[in-house]
Formats: sequence, structure tokens, C-alpha cells
Amino acid sequence: MKKITKGEEGVGVGVGMKIKKEEEEEEVGVGIGVGIGVGTRIELRCTAIQKFLMEATTGSEKRIRQMFGDNPDTSKALRMLVKKHRVKRFGSGGRSDPFVYMALIPPGVNELERLQEASAVGII
Repeated sequence: MKKITKGEEGVGVGVGMKIKKEEEEEEVGVGIGVGIGVGTRIELRCTAIQKFLMEATTGSEKRIRQMFGDNPDTSKALRMLVKKHRVKRFGSGGRSDPFVYMALIPPGVNELERLQEASAVGII
């Protein structure tokens, strides 16, 4: 259990992490559904998309957006996956040549466990 004291900076995603505020301690982030940040939500979306692409072999951007929602989180997750070389993107992105994605690397076991926990809580 890590303690962050006043004046320290840090992003905490953990179970039972404590933040010390002046003289009182407050427990935050207990469980995956409490205080989930944007970065974590996008990482979960990345894992879900990666898992989908591993099962389906390839997927058009239209199909991915139908499955996961046509929103900024899906856009950012797709960009992150391409940038990290976990997913390959084909096509030019137009009506005549839409983007098609193919998974290159399967998601890790820890990522799949976090995705399963998030699904159980209803986050993704």
C-alpha cells in the first residue's frame, strides 16, 4: 500500500491506496469501479478491441465502432494500438478504401483479467 503525502505528485491506480491530506488519511480507489480514470478506461477499451480483433482476425473501423461505440475513447484506443504496434491498420480511410485493422500481438493475461473485472462491474 503506497502513501502519497501532500506535496507529492502521482497518479494512483491501485487497490486500497491512501492519500494523506494534512493530518487525515483517506482511502481511495478501492475496487476497479471506483475512481476509474480516463487513461484506464481507454486501456480497457484497447484490450477489448485487441481481443475482438484476435477472435475475428480482422475488423473494419465501421464494425469496431458498431461494437464499441462511435466515440472519442474508441478513436483514441485505435490510435494507441496502432502506435504501440499491437494492431496493423490497412486502407486509406475513405469510403472506397476504409480502414481495416488486424491484431499483431494478443493482449496479455493481466490485461485480460482487468478487462474481465471491468466487464463484471459494468465499466466496459
